[in-house]
Amino acid sequence: METKLVALLAKKGASPDAHYPSAGTTLLCHACSEAARDEYVRALLRAGADPNLDAPALVAARSENFVALELLLLQPDFDVNTTFADGGTILHVLFRMPCKVRNTEKLLRCIEHVLNRMDVQVNRPDCFGMTPIMYAVELYQEDRVQVMLKQSKHKLNLDVLQPNFGKTTREFILKRFFDLKEFLPPQVIEDLESPDPHVRLLAALQHRRLDLFKEILQARDADDSALVNPNHWYDDPYYCTCLELACRINGCEEFVQELLDAGADPTAVSKMDGTPLVHFVLDCCNYATLQVLLQDGRLDISKASYMNVTALHMAAVQKSDHPEASERGRRCVELLLSVQHAIDVNVRDGNGDTPLHYAVQYGCKEVVLALLRRGANMMVKNNNRQPPVHLMAAQVLEEFLDEQVDSNDYSSRTGCYTLIFKYGFLQAPEFSAAPPTPTATEMEPLLCMTQPHLRRLLQHPVLSSYLYLKWTRVRMFFYMNIIFYTVFVIALTAFILLNEAAPPGSAHEAPPTPPPELAGNVSAPDAANDTDTIAANDFGNKLSSFFQDDSKHAMKAWLLVVIFFFGYIINEIFQMFMLRLQYFRITSNYMSLLVITVTGIVITHHWIDDAVYKHLCAIAILISWVDLVLISGRLPTCSIHLEMLKKVTSTFLTFMTWYFLLIIAFALCFHTLFFKFKLDSEEVNFFHDPFLSMVKTIAMFAGELSVASLPFGVVPGTSHVVFVVFVFLIAIVLLNLLNGLAVYDTQAIKENARVLSLVSLVRLVASIERTLLDLRSSAFSTSTSLVRFLPDPRLYQENVCCHRKQIQVFPNERGKIKFYMDIDTTNRFKKFRMNETIIKSATNIITKRRQRSDIEHIKMMFGQVNEKLERLEAFHEKIMNSLDFVNKSLAQTSSTPASKSSESSC
Repeated sequence: METKLVALLAKKGASPDAHYPSAGTTLLCHACSEAARDEYVRALLRAGADPNLDAPALVAARSENFVALELLLLQPDFDVNTTFADGGTILHVLFRMPCKVRNTEKLLRCIEHVLNRMDVQVNRPDCFGMTPIMYAVELYQEDRVQVMLKQSKHKLNLDVLQPNFGKTTREFILKRFFDLKEFLPPQVIEDLESPDPHVRLLAALQHRRLDLFKEILQARDADDSALVNPNHWYDDPYYCTCLELACRINGCEEFVQELLDAGADPTAVSKMDGTPLVHFVLDCCNYATLQVLLQDGRLDISKASYMNVTALHMAAVQKSDHPEASERGRRCVELLLSVQHAIDVNVRDGNGDTPLHYAVQYGCKEVVLALLRRGANMMVKNNNRQPPVHLMAAQVLEEFLDEQVDSNDYSSRTGCYTLIFKYGFLQAPEFSAAPPTPTATEMEPLLCMTQPHLRRLLQHPVLSSYLYLKWTRVRMFFYMNIIFYTVFVIALTAFILLNEAAPPGSAHEAPPTPPPELAGNVSAPDAANDTDTIAANDFGNKLSSFFQDDSKHAMKAWLLVVIFFFGYIINEIFQMFMLRLQYFRITSNYMSLLVITVTGIVITHHWIDDAVYKHLCAIAILISWVDLVLISGRLPTCSIHLEMLKKVTSTFLTFMTWYFLLIIAFALCFHTLFFKFKLDSEEVNFFHDPFLSMVKTIAMFAGELSVASLPFGVVPGTSHVVFVVFVFLIAIVLLNLLNGLAVYDTQAIKENARVLSLVSLVRLVASIERTLLDLRSSAFSTSTSLVRFLPDPRLYQENVCCHRKQIQVFPNERGKIKFYMDIDTTNRFKKFRMNETIIKSATNIITKRRQRSDIEHIKMMFGQVNEKLERLEAFHEKIMNSLDFVNKSLAQTSSTPASKSSESSC
């Protein structure tokens, strides 16, 4: 086959590198993409096909066609350093192959073929800054790492700090594959006596010889120009500049300063992956070096790397669990945030993630708080529509919320005492790229707080006060909605009752009148009695005549129902138009649609049979009143009771889904035992029909046992046993079990009553605000008067800055509310007062904060006293040492004349 293909190509004069439209690439790439095509690959290579054109090696590797890949690697003209779209070489592709491959032995053999090439760059990073061996370490592929470590032809550099990990490759290998320690090569260290001054400069850095480092940088040649270039690029095995290497090593800030003074460019990016220099500094949390770079003044911290990752994104990630490294990382974040007007805390990367997204997922509490204090918006959504607040810990967010409650310096007992609630963090950022929309809602942050792990924070005075203000702003519209629906339900009920569940066109029969011949034969006493009876029943007759007057009252009720019915339809159509598909995801809307459908049939009933009409009337009354209960249950005072009803109903239905099989079994059993039993003519045998038997059994389950009415004599013995088992399992065990579950659910709801009430209120206010904003937006260009009738439900306009979005509350003036630098909004709320519970909660936070500050002040004073005492002790010890020295000197001085006199006497 191989010889025939080569001969065919030569005979036809076809190029082996030609592109074929059917394959979309060269014939060699197409052959490498399919297994069992090795002969064709070998034939094409013999025919002179280019092994580098269209990257056939990459195609073979992805297809796990290692035979074809081996044939390509054995070609002398194959370029093992060809880079692909991600900046990686064929070595990167082989080392990051999936953990499960079809033939591991062939994969390792291909790796050995690549490593046998003398020109292969084993330390070359890709666009992500990853070396080939690091991919294998990350995937826990010990065999691939061992193959790389055993080769001795290349200078393997394992002491390069890997991006996003904060550790070197050597540290990762020792952590995951300690058994490979004996295969680790020594650290790459350059020679201080090298004839190349750039190599000597690098060696001085590696040996930490600062004096020699300065000397080399300051050295001049015969032309009085610098001997070395501070921006010199070092190829294999470093692939970086000297400045970049110094920034990756902790404790080399003096070397960095010398390089900057010599003219090194801090704004340069890596030639390999385009990573800015500051990112390497933040990878190792090198706080001191970051200070040096920022003080230089040339550093651009807004530069982004691959996937638009900025310096703040990098700093927000906690690189190590070590406390010292975490502290350095936190200080790096604070240092970056201290640069005024140079950094955007809400900048997004390629996935739409902000630095706050990074911090809540991979950072620590201090970093999250630092970003929030700097103005990071917790509501910015990434490409997956997920804001940072969804991933934020409740304890961290609570600590930040405590900081949003402040007060003046007066005592809480004075009339000037003021509480300050700051709401700037709940709004869109001031420098957001997206302009505010006319329908931008202010309730979205609070809706995110309804998550199960965050909902307890709704009790915080900052959030509850904000919710209270929003509720006072929109509650009038909710009350109007309740009144509207209540009148509609009452009118519908009155219409049905006035018609006595019959079509309004049918005439009620008049009550029969006595014959004329009997009318005059009434005795006097009987006439007197009749007079008393008529007087006693006069009110009842008038009430009956009211309900029987179809011509007036029924028509009035019908007209009233029609008017409110069409208003109800318009409301639902508007919501459906605004919400679109979201409308059908709300469960309560299905109840509204059902009410509209049944009501429409009831008020246009002429084409319906009387028997069917009675069923529809009963259903209409039931569902309309149930819907009224659900709507009124959204009120803050009724929401807890509605939650109890929903929770208990849900629990009951969940358990009865399975236990209902027992009720079916007992119902059929009773039907089998008693269906032939005949009762008196006035009574009904419920067990004669299976459906009625089911109804009777459910009634018995609820407690209506009616033991006397059960015909045990029909099937004695068995019927008694079945009934006793039914009473034990159903009436006693199952009923008490459900009662216990209901009590447990009720108790749990009572314990979280405040939280559940706030959650219900948040959803209610958000729904009303969205409806009003949509209505204003849709009517803005068509009806200005309607817009004036519907005020803006938002507390702040779009042009209000974040630092102005706060209120002042005066607790000693009955909770008077004043909006900061916003007279119009203050006038809207001048009649309202802040809730006393919210004021007490905020005051407690301020009191605790002052107590903590007092304790910290006392600790600081004790610390200062201890420092002074230590200094006094040191000074005292110094004085005592001086006195000892003086005493010794005096003793020596006094002993010297005595010795001299003795010598002279001698």
